[in-house]
Amino acid sequence: MAMTRRNLILTLLLVFVTGGLYFLYWYCSVQNQIRNRTGRGFGGLGHLLMSLTVIYVIFWYFVIGSRIGEAGGVNRGPLYGILLFVPFSGLVVMVMMQNDINNIIDVALDSEIDGL
Repeated sequence: MAMTRRNLILTLLLVFVTGGLYFLYWYCSVQNQIRNRTGRGFGGLGHLLMSLTVIYVIFWYFVIGSRIGEAGGVNRGPLYGILLFVPFSGLVVMVMMQNDINNIIDVALDSEIDGL
């Protein structure tokens, strides 16, 4: 599965319109995409089940930032983890992560275009 570029505004809108269900889809989808790109971590269902524990969610935010870094983006793991403790920052972190993923995709596309 290739990494998916998502419109940031539409992503937020879908989270609100679906009452948060789209966030669960996005959460598992991002985990699968990063896992496929780096070869590390749980798949979607295992990830969702592990997420039932609060400590795993906190751990995941730290780790996913470093894995985004491994995939070609900026390692923002500590920042993501710290922001979790700021009330109502979950959606901000989600947008930041998706923006980093979009940047990875853009750089890859630019490299392909330059190679033509």
